[in-house]
Amino acid sequence: MVCYGDSITAGYGSNPANPSRRLQRDLDAQGFHYKVVNQGTSGATPKTPCNLRSIVALHPAVVIVEFGGNDGLRGQPLPRRAAI
Repeated sequence: MVCYGDSITAGYGSNPANPSRRLQRDLDAQGFHYKVVNQGTSGATPKTPCNLRSIVALHPAVVIVEFGGNDGLRGQPLPRRAAI
């Protein structure tokens, strides 16, 4: 499982491993067998160039994509659709 997104995903302001550790712990407790990999980047937006090859190379069964916090802080309008 790859978590890809902005500073919320990256865990800005906390231990960078915290969001993925918390998710890993919760999945383990519920009997799911996923390894969580955090690919969050502080400052990223939906328009930030993405290296999809690095994510695909991990062969994830699940990818969680989270963006929007930085756009909101910058007063950007919501896009009709995000290009990845």
